[in-house]
Amino acid sequence: MAAIEFVARHLWEPLPEVFAGCNVALRSTRGVAMGIAVIDEDMATLTYAGIGNTRASIIGADNVILVSNHGIVGGGYKTLLPRVVSFMPGALVVLSTDGLPEIIDMSGYGTELRLNVRLLAEKIIRDWRRETDDAAVLVCRYEA
Repeated sequence: MAAIEFVARHLWEPLPEVFAGCNVALRSTRGVAMGIAVIDEDMATLTYAGIGNTRASIIGADNVILVSNHGIVGGGYKTLLPRVVSFMPGALVVLSTDGLPEIIDMSGYGTELRLNVRLLAEKIIRDWRRETDDAAVLVCRYEA
């Protein structure tokens, strides 16, 4: 909750500053793994940065996997390398944790399911979750 509250108060700051602030705010906790994706509609880009066992997958004309840097927010990390990729209308963003495989085969999920991001997220968890780990997934579709 401390990370969520910090991010909510600093939405317009650059990602390195948001992560650094969260790192300080979480020092008295166990820390977290976290990833943040920022969509810039004017530039048609998505910027992703993460620390710990999180990743972002962009499913569109080109499929891209964006991985996080090592460390724990609140426990310290050495490097944060935000990555910027093209992001066009119709693309899906799948943010996930290590309780799911790094690569999720989306080919079995038809167009109808891809249009309902809530149902798609539930299906991904049911189909791909590792029973020995916690898992989280967030799916969103970018529409102009």
